[in-house]
Amino acid sequence: MKILFIQLPLIDFGYNYIQGNMEYAGASIAGYLINRHSDLNIETLPFLLTNFGSDEIILRYIEKIKPDAIGFSNYLWNVERHLALSEK
Repeated sequence: MKILFIQLPLIDFGYNYIQGNMEYAGASIAGYLINRHSDLNIETLPFLLTNFGSDEIILRYIEKIKPDAIGFSNYLWNVERHLALSEK
């Protein structure tokens, strides 16, 4: 089973914003799952998509790798964007 964890780019492009966009949730869950189920193939979005990807580019990446499941790191500021991506 292939699982893709997605953390969307931050909406604030202020100084040092990239240092604040760490994939803690996806990495923590991935580590737990791999420890319990070694047959899983777990991926995260590449660095450039995590920090600069538009919805269209992220959707193309999802279609390219064809994951069986997707996990989103949800926060108050990105709930609607996650829902929109999930519907597509």
